[in-house]
Amino acid sequence: MELQYRGVRYSLNSNSMTVENASVSGQYRGAKVRFHQPIHKLAIQQVLHLMYRGTKFDEAIGTPIA
Repeated sequence: MELQYRGVRYSLNSNSMTVENASVSGQYRGAKVRFHQPIHKLAIQQVLHLMYRGTKFDEAIGTPIA
């Protein structure tokens, strides 16, 4: 999908994720609410490029999403 905001054009690259209905449901301000959970849980992997007192080093951070 081609989008435009304030004269800048860009394309939308949406990621689709397969979800399943959770066994938890509720009600918020009179409306019924159903929650969804992803079937495949993703892990975030980041590499930080840091510098401390003039010395450069890389720190890898892996955070699993529960």
